[in-house]
Formats: sequence, structure tokens, C-alpha cells
Amino acid sequence: MNVEEEYLSLQEQCRKKILKSVYIMTGVLFGMEILIYVLMKAFHTGMVENDLNYILFYILTPSLINVGCVLAARFAVLGECTVQRKSQALILCILCICLVTATFHGLFLMTSCTFVIPIIVSIMFDSRRLTGGTTALSVLFMLIGACTASLFDNTWSLKYRILSGLVGAVLIVMTSTVCMSLLYLNEEKNAIIRKSCRMNEEMQHALKRDAMTGLYNHTEFYKRLDQHYRECHVQSGQLTVAVLGDRALPPIEILPAERGFDYAAKYQAGGAREVCPAPVTEEEAGLVQDLALRVHTALGLEVYSRADFILDGEGRAWCLEVNSLPGMTPGSLIPKAAAAVGMDYPTLCEEIVGRSYHLKRRG
Repeated sequence: MNVEEEYLSLQEQCRKKILKSVYIMTGVLFGMEILIYVLMKAFHTGMVENDLNYILFYILTPSLINVGCVLAARFAVLGECTVQRKSQALILCILCICLVTATFHGLFLMTSCTFVIPIIVSIMFDSRRLTGGTTALSVLFMLIGACTASLFDNTWSLKYRILSGLVGAVLIVMTSTVCMSLLYLNEEKNAIIRKSCRMNEEMQHALKRDAMTGLYNHTEFYKRLDQHYRECHVQSGQLTVAVLGDRALPPIEILPAERGFDYAAKYQAGGAREVCPAPVTEEEAGLVQDLALRVHTALGLEVYSRADFILDGEGRAWCLEVNSLPGMTPGSLIPKAAAAVGMDYPTLCEEIVGRSYHLKRRG
């Protein structure tokens, strides 16, 4: 099962759990109807003039409508409808139950607030279009509820209902705005996760052993790696950051002579140009230096190391690898980074040896 199939399966489970919650909500509403009737009779409020009419219009009628809504939603969710239709049917069911509640209990503040429930449910399906449509329908159904409530309940004045409706509309819009923000963040997160999973799946496929030779297909692996590297919209060359003890040296940018940073660019003369300090902004330099230090610490490195990064088009840094024993010839990268802060090659070697000796003595 790939990532998309697992995601769809998770949404299906989510719909079924919401459907069970709707069952419970319908049962609770029926119980509340009976409880309200019993309390009004017990305290002789005088609001129940005819027991039969009250039971018929305020208990049986809304309960039967709610049951009908639930059965319709169950048919859609457990049937052969499309994924989108299932989510729409479930949300429409909840909207109808909210409308029934507003109709038979008067549109006052408590019942108008129930219309935020379908909006909250809609964000579970990661669709801003669905959430936007649910918001519009919530406001519409609440306005309809204000009209239908006057047919069954004269307890509340029209002025009070309009005021409650306005407060409910503001609450709905506020809830929708928050939900839209959450959806945006969730979509961005899902996009990163899916892209990473897709790359991982393709890498695993590319590294399958050949059936005849038993060898790994490294050519296909590096082909896929280069493809995903290009998809990152890299805005700079490769950045490398040396860490010496507890401080990060200035980053160096490695610019390959040809497109793509391959073996020739790394090891052959003239294959790449190294710029130190790297021509990046202070924020970008600080970002990769901070990450290099954190990786250095997390891996338990103490004397020196070198971490390689790329920056994508959104300014995010991606760590490619960490070298715990980088090259230390006078022309290597760490001496170049040290020279940028005024440390010559002999001084650099002395500091590395001194730190290593101190570490060895410490045990």
C-alpha cells in the first residue's frame, strides 16, 4: 500500500468514526428532548399545554428527521460513492441535524453555535473548498432556522433571534478562518511528507537487486537522486559548513562547472569553484551554521566536522551529509573556512591536535 492509499484509508476510518459520533449525537438529542419534557412537566412551567402535540411536534418529529438524516449519511459513507461525495453527505447530515435543533428549539445563541460543528468536521478531510462550502451552508441553514423556528416556537422575540443569528454568524466566520489557517498548514505539511515518501519509495525501487547478478542498480539510483535534486528548485550551489569545537566557521559555496554536482565536479581539477565566504544573506548563513552546530552536537562529534547543505527556493536548508573526518590538506575546505576568520593552516592544525589531545586525556 503506497502513501496515497494509506491516506485514503485513514480518511475512510475518520468518516466512519464521525458517523458513529453522529449516531451518539442523535441519541443524545432524543434524550434531551425527553428530559426537557419531563422537567417542564415536573416544575409545572405551563409551556406544555397539550401532551400529545408536544410529544408529536417536539420529540417524535425532530427525532425522526434526525434518524432519516443519519440513515442517508450512513448509506453514502458505507456505500460505493466517491470519496468527495461521502464527505459531503456526512457534513450535510450534520448541517441538517443542526437545522432541526434550531427549528424546534428556537434560534437562540446556544443552538446557533451548533453550526460551527460541521465546519470543524470539514477540516478533517483536508479540503479548503469543502470547508468554504460548509461555511456558506452553515450561515444559510442558520438563517433558514431563524425562519422555521418561528413556526414552532414563539418563546423568543424576533429581535432576540436576529441578534443571536448575528452572533452565530460571527462565530461561524471566526471558526472558518481558523480552520482555513489550519488547513493551509496541514496541506503544506502533507505536501512535504508525500514528496519525501515518494522519493523514498522511488529510491527503494531504484536500489532493488538485479535478479540475475544480485547487484544493486546504482545507475538508476543516482539517476533518481539527480531528478529529485533538480525538483528541489535549488537556489544556490552546495553549501558546506565546517564546525570547529563549539563554533561554526563561515559557509563555503561549491559551484560545479557543469550542471549537476557529480564525481568529476567534486574530485577533478576545475570541476567546481569554491567561494568563501558563500555569497548568501546573513539569515541564510546563520541558518546553515546553526544547523551544522546542532547536527555536530546531535551526532556526538567534538573536535571538528563538516556538514553539506543545499538551499531550496523557499529558503529552507536541506542537510545532505555530515563528514566526521573531512579532508585536511592546505587546499581542503576546512582550511579555507578557517582562513576566512583569520586562522592560518598551522594554527588550525594546532587547534585540532590540541582539542584531540585534551579529549583523549579526558578519557
